[in-house]
Amino acid sequence: MRYFLFNSSNLSHKEIAEKIEKDEKWVKQAENCNYPHTWDEFVAYLYALDAKFELTVNLPSGENLRLTSAQIKEIAG
Repeated sequence: MRYFLFNSSNLSHKEIAEKIEKDEKWVKQAENCNYPHTWDEFVAYLYALDAKFELTVNLPSGENLRLTSAQIKEIAG
């Protein structure tokens, strides 16, 4: 999975790192589109920024499953 992240939260790398218990180097890498991360790491970074996002999954049946960040957070507990 490749993505580009832009931090518009006004949080410093240090503050983001503290929120997700990572180091500043990890946060800088998360913002680099050439550095691969797992889905869990991607979502953790978005939560640290208090980002609002949606995830749409295209199911083999042709149906789409759409979840908001709030729903994902609720499911994850």
